[in-house]
Amino acid sequence: DVDPDADLALPRSLSRRLFYVHGNLTWYINRQQTPARRFLQDNRLVRSFESRGILDHIRAVLAESKSRRVAEDALRFVFNLSRSGARIKTDLAALGLRVPAADGGWIRADHCLFSAQWPGTTGEELSLIASTPADRSAELHALGARLLAPPSQLMRANDIVSEWVTFLRRVGISETLPLHSVRDERHI
Repeated sequence: DVDPDADLALPRSLSRRLFYVHGNLTWYINRQQTPARRFLQDNRLVRSFESRGILDHIRAVLAESKSRRVAEDALRFVFNLSRSGARIKTDLAALGLRVPAADGGWIRADHCLFSAQWPGTTGEELSLIASTPADRSAELHALGARLLAPPSQLMRANDIVSEWVTFLRRVGISETLPLHSVRDERHI
């Protein structure tokens, strides 16, 4: 069911301890599994291609690494996988993907907000609120560090902005302000 033209080659930064097995290996002889296949499967050295297993691997790599290259490669790979037609039952927001922030850093997607350059989102309003001077509201001013970088920093020439917006929503980019409750100690 996966688009054969989709780029699903694991980038080098993500392929540590994970490899694709050559597609021309003989797995069956007369409808019986070969001894080599049984050995590999019984020892959990080989598994069938399933998006859940690969996404679990990516989650583990992201948890271990703070590398920008790993973050970039993971984001691009998961984007390619999501638009390839592969069935993804995993909650993409729970992967811990990181995205580029407008200030140049990389932050977790579930801590990020859309910025003004992303069409079809509330990014323009969020950017306006985040432009509040620090002396008027430190909390609103701090939102500027959580704004998503413009599409030009994420997208390649053939990418479609609306596909990215849909994907970014799935990975946890928010369009609303985070609300925090504050206990009011005043007595009425």
